[in-house]
Amino acid sequence: MEPEDYLYVYFKLLSTATKYDNTTDRVIVYEASKDAKFNKLIEKYGEEHFSNVLKSLVNEMINEGVLLGQRAKPSNVIAGVSPIGYMILAKSKDNNFMSKLKKSAPKWAFNTITSIIVSLVSGAL
Repeated sequence: MEPEDYLYVYFKLLSTATKYDNTTDRVIVYEASKDAKFNKLIEKYGEEHFSNVLKSLVNEMINEGVLLGQRAKPSNVIAGVSPIGYMILAKSKDNNFMSKLKKSAPKWAFNTITSIIVSLVSGAL
């Protein structure tokens, strides 16, 4: 997935999650899919690939503490967005932050995007 598309999906999932407490990742993804650009990305990459990307991102967000929740099957339980999640969303409006994030794209293969974002937000990178 192209970095611009990946970032769009990441921030769309996170911003959509802020609208819910005590829900599942499926509800969040369904709500996000109402967005025209998000839906076009599903078409562009195919449902199976896109589904795998979404599962990976949600699990990563839970593991890194951006989403408060519990990994489960068939869907993850999401209690809400953590304070760092809100900080990430606030920083996403900062062009300098987004520029650094886009430049770090090659590192995404070696780390989770969430760990890189958290490092940038906390000033570690």
